[in-house]
Amino acid sequence: DFIAKDIDGKTIKLSNFIGKKYALLTFFPRSFTCSCTQQITSLAQNQSDFADNDMEVIAVSVELADVQTAFAKSLGVKFPLIPDTLRNICILYGAINNNTGLASPESIVIDKKGIVRIIDRDVHTETHASDILTKMREIGLIKQQT
Repeated sequence: DFIAKDIDGKTIKLSNFIGKKYALLTFFPRSFTCSCTQQITSLAQNQSDFADNDMEVIAVSVELADVQTAFAKSLGVKFPLIPDTLRNICILYGAINNNTGLASPESIVIDKKGIVRIIDRDVHTETHASDILTKMREIGLIKQQT
């Protein structure tokens, strides 16, 4: 579990999703870079698919809130972004690059019971959203598409 403030000052507590929603924690190294823009855009463009499957998307980076705010606005992102400047969440989930101190590009799916079900450390930025949804279908967390 963790408690953090997102870029809008809203408190995000992971345990609030238990019994209600899946949580997708997606970690990205640096705003406005090509790969991070693709990763976050992929998730933003598919946000309705995540919502339809009871999933809350939460993006985490070690960057300051003002940088992430500008990044989110430039992409029209509606899900929370967390400035993990102390790297607590990144370290907690093993999503830190020890050489750079930046978040590693990866995503973690936590089920409605609070159990980590998917760890994706091989992020294909352009297809990341569909990759996560496919993995969730493969392990039976969500229904197959019709």
